[in-house]
Amino acid sequence: MKRGSWLINRRTLLRGAGGVAIGLPLLEVMMPPRRASADQAPPRRFLVFFKPGGTVMENWRPTGTETSFTLGRIQEPLLPFKDRLVILDGIDLAITAIGEGHPHSKGMGGLLTGRELPSGPYETCQGKAGFPAGPSIDQVIAAKIGPRTRFRSLEVAVNWPTDQRDGGKAAPTNCISFSGPGQPVPPSIDPRAVFDRVFADIGADAQKLALERARSKSILDTVMAEYESLAPRVGQADRTKLDEHFSRIREIEIALSAGANETTGACVKPMPPTPLGDPNAGHQGDPGSPDQINPSLDARMPELGKAMTDLLVMALACDLTRVGTMQWVDSQAYNTFPFLQLFDGHHSYQHDHGYQPDALTTIDTWYMTQFAYLLQRLVDVKENGASLLETTAVLYTSELQHPNSHEQTNMPFIVAGGTGGAIRAGRYLKYDGVPHNNLLVSLLNAFVQDCPMAIVRTLVIALACLVCTIGCFGDHFFRVTGSTTTCGTTVPIIGAVIVANVDKGPLMGPYNATYTTDATGRFNVHIADRPDDWVTLTFSKPGFSPFSQQFKGSTEGAVVCMTPSP
Repeated sequence: MKRGSWLINRRTLLRGAGGVAIGLPLLEVMMPPRRASADQAPPRRFLVFFKPGGTVMENWRPTGTETSFTLGRIQEPLLPFKDRLVILDGIDLAITAIGEGHPHSKGMGGLLTGRELPSGPYETCQGKAGFPAGPSIDQVIAAKIGPRTRFRSLEVAVNWPTDQRDGGKAAPTNCISFSGPGQPVPPSIDPRAVFDRVFADIGADAQKLALERARSKSILDTVMAEYESLAPRVGQADRTKLDEHFSRIREIEIALSAGANETTGACVKPMPPTPLGDPNAGHQGDPGSPDQINPSLDARMPELGKAMTDLLVMALACDLTRVGTMQWVDSQAYNTFPFLQLFDGHHSYQHDHGYQPDALTTIDTWYMTQFAYLLQRLVDVKENGASLLETTAVLYTSELQHPNSHEQTNMPFIVAGGTGGAIRAGRYLKYDGVPHNNLLVSLLNAFVQDCPMAIVRTLVIALACLVCTIGCFGDHFFRVTGSTTTCGTTVPIIGAVIVANVDKGPLMGPYNATYTTDATGRFNVHIADRPDDWVTLTFSKPGFSPFSQQFKGSTEGAVVCMTPSP
C-alpha cells in the first residue's frame, strides 16, 4: 500500500472506553510525502540538581588534597555535608566539541546523554539544532530501578522556561532529560499540580480508588489494542515514535497497578503547596530577547524551589519514585534575583551586560544553599535507621563551566550521598581533561550493575567517550567463567559462595558482588566494568579452606580447586 493513500491526520486520536482520547505523536505518515518493602535493603535512588550558567571557578574550586581539602567560597553552604561529597575537577563536557547549536544548548543536550545535538528545527542563537539521539542516564537508571514504583521518574523545575522563544515548550535550550531519541521529558513547574498528581491517592478511599483505577486501565487497554493494529502500517521511523509514546502509556498502566497506599514507614504525606497560577502573567519583554523577565515569578523562586524540593524528597521517601531531576531554570536564565537585590537577568550578569563575577558568585552561592537544603532534607528522612542521603546519589551540575566564554572544560560537578556504599565520599578528585562520559558510566555502574543489553543498546555512549566502556558494552562482558573442584579430584563443588571484588576507579571505589557455583560446580561472574580490568574472586564453602585468586576480565574456562578443611 502506498503511504500517500492513507495519510493520518495529525489530529488523529486513539479512543478508549467511553470515548476518552489519547493523542498520537507527530509521525511521518501524518505529513505529506516528501522526497528523499521495609524488611529489605533500602532501594537506591538517583537525583539530578541542575542550575544554569556555569560558575566562577576561582570561587568554586576547593584547595587541598583528595581527602584533606577546604571547600571553595561558593561551596561553603555544603560544609555540613563535606564527608558526603565527591567534588570533581578537570572533567570536560567533551561531547560539545561536535554537533550543532550554541554551547548552552549543546551542554543541555549532552549533559546527561553523552551525545551531541544533531541539526534540527530549533534556533539556538548559533545555528539550528534538534534533540539528542538517545536517552539521558536518569531515564536509563529509571528504566532499571523504577518499574515497580508508581512513577518511573519525576522531573520538576522552578522557573521554566525563562526564554519564551519556543512558546514555553521543550527545546534544546531548556531540556536535560530525554526518554529516547529525540524525546525530551519537560519538567513539571507547578508544585500544586505535582502534589495532586503524586500524592493525591495517599490516604484516599480505597474502594473509590480501585474503581477509578479499573476504569483507567480499561481505557488504556482499549487504546493499546488500537495501537497494535496501527503499528504494522507505519514505517520504522514512525514505529520508533509510537513505541516511545506508548511506552509512556504503559508506564501509566504500571503506575495504576502500584498501590498508592503501599508506602514506606518514612512516608509522610506533605501539605498541599500554593498553586503556581499563570506562570506567564508577569512576563515582560519580547520572547528571545535577553531583556525578557518575569519579576513576579522570579520573586517566588525561593518559595517554589523549597516546595518542589520537599515534594521530590517525600516522593522518594514514600517510594513513589526512585529517580528525579530538579531543574531550577533553563540555560537562557533570563530570571532575576530580587531577593538577592540583583535585578538584572542571570544571563545579563554572565555576559549580556558584561561579565560580573561578584554578582555571579552571589547567585551561585545561593544555588549552592538550595543544594544544601536538598541534602539536608534527605538527611532528615530516616529509613531503616539510615538517612535517604545514604542510599541516594545526587548529581550537582550545570551546562557550562565559564559564564562568559562558554567554556565547557573543568566542569563544576559534585556527586553527593551514596548508593548504599557504592560511592566513596569525602573526596576532592582532580583529573586532567577526562571526558564527562566517564562520569556518566561510573554513575550507571552504581545502579545498572548487571547491565542488561537492552539498556546498553539504548545508551550507546557517544564519540567523546574515548576510554570508557561499560563492561558489557556490545559483546564485551567483564566476565570470568569456570568450574570448581575438590583439589586432587574431579568432584565438582556445588553451592560454593564467590565474592567478586573489583576496583571501579577513583569515583566508585571497590565494588563487591556475590555469586554461587551451580549444580555442576560451574560459575559465571559478570560485572559492568572494563573488560581489561582485574577482579579478585574469593571462594568459600563450609568444609573447605577459603581461596582467593585474581583474574583478568573476560577470562573463560578457569579451573579452581578448593582444599578440604583439616
